[in-house]
Amino acid sequence: MEFPRFTQGNVGAMTFAHVNAVFERIERLEAQAGVSASPKGESRMGRVINVMVNSIDAQGQVAWKEVARSGDGSWADVQGGATSAQGSNATAIPLIGAGTVVGAVMQAVMRRDSSGAFVYHAIRYESPEWFIITQSTGTGPRWTYTARRARFQSTESGWIIDPTSTGSVTMFNAAENPVDTATEIGLGTIVPNGTTVVRRPIKNTSVVPAFRDSLGQLCFFAPNGYQVTCG
Repeated sequence: MEFPRFTQGNVGAMTFAHVNAVFERIERLEAQAGVSASPKGESRMGRVINVMVNSIDAQGQVAWKEVARSGDGSWADVQGGATSAQGSNATAIPLIGAGTVVGAVMQAVMRRDSSGAFVYHAIRYESPEWFIITQSTGTGPRWTYTARRARFQSTESGWIIDPTSTGSVTMFNAAENPVDTATEIGLGTIVPNGTTVVRRPIKNTSVVPAFRDSLGQLCFFAPNGYQVTCG
């Protein structure tokens, strides 16, 4: 088992350093005897692992577990893998970093904080992920989009919501940043004389790739459709 580490205090001549040294020896003996329930914490320091975000509470504490790719390409729990839970505390070992959302699979690396406790630092993905638009809210010209992670199923059924992913995410469309005028719309389309056009939100079930900005917000880029009225 893994013991906590102390950073101050003493009992007579025995200081916190002595107690930590005893814990270290016990953990090494368990590892050598093969009776340790999980790999010693220090052996995981610096190792990058894949983690799935299970939930985020009202205080922003993240519950997570270590996962790995299975044969069908989905994410599966690693037996005996790292987790945020200890006993009844689901967020005993924090996951720290911007951009964590429920259902996301991220990479993380173990460190110790200033008190000596274990924490995991999330490594933000720089590559895009695929999402299915499920809802748009607002009145335009910019909307707030709700989406689910997507996976290509087949040429018959197309893209589906990834069954290994739970929960929705909020996204914004960078293509909606330009302001439309009476003569020019979208990314530079010229409006014919006598024609009125109104920007429309991205259609539900559309599949888009999304990136995170510097603050961790998911954003995608997809030119909007327009409602056209002639004369």
